[in-house]
Amino acid sequence: MGSKGWHRPQAPNIDLTNITAEAVTDLVAIHQPPLPGDNKTRIVPDEMNLYRVQARLAKWKHESDNDYHLVLTDDTLNYTDETANPPVPPTGHSFIGEVPDPSCFSGSDGSFGSQTPFADGITSARQTIDQRFPNADQSGKWNDGAGAPVEITGIGFFDRPHNQTGRAPNNIEIHPILSIRFLD
Repeated sequence: MGSKGWHRPQAPNIDLTNITAEAVTDLVAIHQPPLPGDNKTRIVPDEMNLYRVQARLAKWKHESDNDYHLVLTDDTLNYTDETANPPVPPTGHSFIGEVPDPSCFSGSDGSFGSQTPFADGITSARQTIDQRFPNADQSGKWNDGAGAPVEITGIGFFDRPHNQTGRAPNNIEIHPILSIRFLD
């Protein structure tokens, strides 16, 4: 069960009515700020923004922390694959989106409580993916997104690089995804 940026104490202060529309290439070009030493401090302003991005779903998987890890790209369908041989470094065409486990709002150690202003959105986004891929592999293997055009809305979060497939050059993710809409 993850405990990334959406659990941070400032999360309730995010303005969920002000949405910043970004193209994939603009999102992955945002300057990466210095990361805090803890996992609770939000980076202002980029981690206080609600972003809406139209992208392509290259692939996705159910991770061991029960989050859904989405590899999202622009129309090139090129994405970072640091597990490939040889590794494909950040392409500038992809970023990661995460849909947390709706039953894990308290975080891996229970320190975040059971309430989040994102609960309905996270639950809905998860249901949308489950409905779109009813026969998906839930074992941690990759599911093919077939480059499906999607519109996602969620909170910006800068992760540390750790060989993630889909990683943006600036390490920005949309985490949590609060809405996903398939455009086909």
